[in-house]
Amino acid sequence: MEGRGVNVGIGFAFYGAVCDREKTFKILKKLADKSGLSCGVYSNSAWVSFCRNGVLNFNYEDDHLSCDCQTNTAGPGFHKAAIEFTEEFLRNIKLSISIEDEAGYLEHRDFYRMRREHFDNWLGNIVRLIKKNMVDNNEYQNMMISWDIDQYTPRSIDGSVVMGTGRLSAAKLVERIEREGIEPFARDFFIWYEPERDAYFYRNSAMSRLWEDCYFRPSARSDQDKSVNEYIRTHLEKAAELSSDIPLPFDEYKLLCEFDGITVRQLQNPELKTDYPIGYRREMVTETIGNLKITLPGCFLSNTEKDLVYYDNEENWHSVVVTALRAKNPPEFAPQVFSNAQSGTEDFPAGDGCGRMAYAGQQKDGCYQVIAQILSGMQVTFITVSFGDEGEKEWAFEFLRGLKATIKEGNA
Repeated sequence: MEGRGVNVGIGFAFYGAVCDREKTFKILKKLADKSGLSCGVYSNSAWVSFCRNGVLNFNYEDDHLSCDCQTNTAGPGFHKAAIEFTEEFLRNIKLSISIEDEAGYLEHRDFYRMRREHFDNWLGNIVRLIKKNMVDNNEYQNMMISWDIDQYTPRSIDGSVVMGTGRLSAAKLVERIEREGIEPFARDFFIWYEPERDAYFYRNSAMSRLWEDCYFRPSARSDQDKSVNEYIRTHLEKAAELSSDIPLPFDEYKLLCEFDGITVRQLQNPELKTDYPIGYRREMVTETIGNLKITLPGCFLSNTEKDLVYYDNEENWHSVVVTALRAKNPPEFAPQVFSNAQSGTEDFPAGDGCGRMAYAGQQKDGCYQVIAQILSGMQVTFITVSFGDEGEKEWAFEFLRGLKATIKEGNA
C-alpha cells in the first residue's frame, strides 16, 4: 500500500445560546487584542490565532455560539492557552456552559499530567502504528501525520513519514523512541510543547514553515516569499536568543538571510541534523483538484482571485491556469477548445481519465501557450500552460502528460 494519512485528534468544544452576535464578536476581538493574538471576525464566524497551526474557530448559527477546537495540531501548550482564553471569553459574555475537554485539563488543571496522558500518549500510539505498518510489516510505503488534506501532497518517498515539522525515516524514528522514550521526540514534533513559548516553540514554528511553506526563492520574487522567509528567519533567531543549546538549521538560515539581504548572525547553537533535505517545496508537489492530481514544481506560487493559477514568477516564467467543472452528463472533448491550435492535437492517458492537448503558439501578449482538456468521470478540466520562451513547449507537454485522475465511487 502506497501511503496513509493519520490525524485522529485531541481537542475541546462548547455550544451555547447567545442572542447578540455583534456584541459577542466585539468582546472576542477586544480580548484577543488584549492578549496580543490575531483575530478575524466575519458575519457568522470568527477565529483567534495563537500560534502556527493553533487556531480557535467560533461559529454563530440560530442564536447559538459554538467552538470545536483540535489542539494536537499544535500541542499541549496551545491546548492550555486556548482553554484558558475560552474560559475568560465565556466569562466576559456571561455564558455559563460547560466546555467538553477531551484532554481533561479543565478537571485537574495539571498541565504535565495532561501532556503525558493525552498528547504524549497520542503520539506514542502514532509511532506504534508506524512501527507495525511500516517497519515490522511493510504494509504502508509511507505515512503522513497531522497533515492538512486540503493542501498539497509532498513527493512520496518509501520508508518516510511526512509531518509538519519535517520528513523522518520511519525506521530511525522507531529506533529513537525505543532508545529515548516519547518525550524528546514529542518536544520536536509539537510546535507548543511547554506551558510557555520557549526556544522549541520558536524553532518548531520556523521548521514547520520551512518544511511546508518555504519556496526557497529570493524575497524580491513576491510578497509571499518575503513573508515566509522573514517569519522563518526571525523565529530561528528568537530560538537562538532563548537557548544556545537547541539545534538549528544553519544552511537554511544563511540562505534566507541572503534572500533578504541581511547579515547572517553568528549563532552558537549546534547544527540540526535531519533524515532528509529540509523543504517539501524544494521538490515536486501534488495539488488535488476534484479527482485530478496535478504535479508541479514546489517553487510555484498560486493565485485564486479569478481562476486557479499556478506560476513561478521567474525570468524564464511559466504559469498554469486551471478551471475544473462538473458536468451533468458524461463530458466529451470540445472541438472549439482547440480551434486555434497551430498543430494537431495529442490524446494522452491521465490516470483513470483521458486528456487532449495542443500547441496554441504565440499569443497577442507575446507569450506562448499549450492548451488541454482532461475528462475524468463527470469532471472536465481545462488547463492553459503559458510560458515566455517558446523552448519551454516540451516542458508544457511533459507537465500535462503527468496529470493523473483517480476515479472512485463517489468522486467521479
